[in-house]
Amino acid sequence: MFYSFAPMEGITAYPFRNAHAAVFPGMDRYYTPFLTANQTRSFKTKEKKDANPANNTAVSLVPQILTNKPDQFLWAVEGMAALGYKEVNLNLGCPSPTVTSHGKGSAFLKDTDLLDRFFDDFFAMFSVSPCSREGVRISIKTRIGFEDPAEAAGLIEVFNRYPFAEVLVHPRVGKELYRGTPHRDVFQMFYEKCTLPLAYNGDIRTPAEARELTEEFPELRHIMIGRGLLTNPALVRELQGGEPLTMEELRTFHNLVLENWMDDIGDFRNVIGRMKELWFYWEKNLENGEKAVKKVRKSRTREEYNAAAAAVFADCSLKC
Repeated sequence: MFYSFAPMEGITAYPFRNAHAAVFPGMDRYYTPFLTANQTRSFKTKEKKDANPANNTAVSLVPQILTNKPDQFLWAVEGMAALGYKEVNLNLGCPSPTVTSHGKGSAFLKDTDLLDRFFDDFFAMFSVSPCSREGVRISIKTRIGFEDPAEAAGLIEVFNRYPFAEVLVHPRVGKELYRGTPHRDVFQMFYEKCTLPLAYNGDIRTPAEARELTEEFPELRHIMIGRGLLTNPALVRELQGGEPLTMEELRTFHNLVLENWMDDIGDFRNVIGRMKELWFYWEKNLENGEKAVKKVRKSRTREEYNAAAAAVFADCSLKC
């Protein structure tokens, strides 16, 4: 089985990825949080830093692009190819209203005719691009629709017409965000009817859930995990037959993530917000986690934060 770490905006940038790879080696692949391609033909400074190969020497990385314009996507693909990347992923899955209100991410799935024209135009340009001759692969990460799971059948027909290296499916519609449970019956439709290499993403939090998935889909060879790995950063090691997470490992990981973010940003007032986002997931894996992390959430200064975090690591135990 091939395991990848799903991108999470604001969390899984290179300071986090490098820390995770150092403490929990064995992840097959990471994906960048989406890099936005637009009419400026220029990525933001933080996006350039995140995709810079010099900042990602310890990980196998695929850059993910957000756009709904074929020429902008080609520009982004060629830019990533120039940096040495051999695969570029298109984001058709983001459910955030700040993205979907502009017809991007999962909102792009609403109009299959428009999506089909996008791919037709893109691959016509891509076929004569130098990066195509160099073997750069195009993959997509998608939801099963935007408003209704019934949209999935039309999407599969569109996807099957194009030479994608892989289709990574999160079986919720965009409107569901992360609520409810994934529509495994709709993923079954992808599994049976999609002619392209397929990956699964969505609510894999334990080895038992991964086993259940592979028993249901025995030909599946790639599982992408996001929130499950944030909660338990050793989850893939467990899936590969290794030891469960320990509190000392979590402490080491925490300290390295904090150090990496400080090296990148330098201002603890900005770093603390990112760390608190991680505690939102870590507390789910702690006995009495919400109560234990309360002082961490309330901390304002580095001294307060360090003391509160140290108390959690000293006094708490893991559920897993």
